[in-house]
Amino acid sequence: PLPQLAPTALGRAPDGTIWIGNEDIGLGMLRGDRLEPSPPLPDTARRPIVAISPDCAGGRWVSVASPGLLRLEGTVWRTNGGVADLPDEAPRMLTCDSAGKLWVGYASGTVVQVSGGRAEVFRGERG
Repeated sequence: PLPQLAPTALGRAPDGTIWIGNEDIGLGMLRGDRLEPSPPLPDTARRPIVAISPDCAGGRWVSVASPGLLRLEGTVWRTNGGVADLPDEAPRMLTCDSAGKLWVGYASGTVVQVSGGRAEVFRGERG
């Protein structure tokens, strides 16, 4: 049986794997009836995990209170996934579309599309 999880975020990979973020384990994936932890979040990452989304390249995007957006590539966490020009705030929502683009939503109303290592920022004035 699974332990008490108290998830703060959930995400689903294209293969059906469920990713769970919580205060205790950080990020883990549900495999059958057990939870496998991912590599530990960086020491600088302040919990809780707010949002989780896989990408088509096999990485995992995670939003935390600080530094904001992280991407797990294999066993290494990268702040902002190595993408320049992302807002300096923690995203509230993450999702990957069918074309493999990551969409990031912020409390400020800013939305960012990440594709091919580049960010396209949409602010309120752009609609």
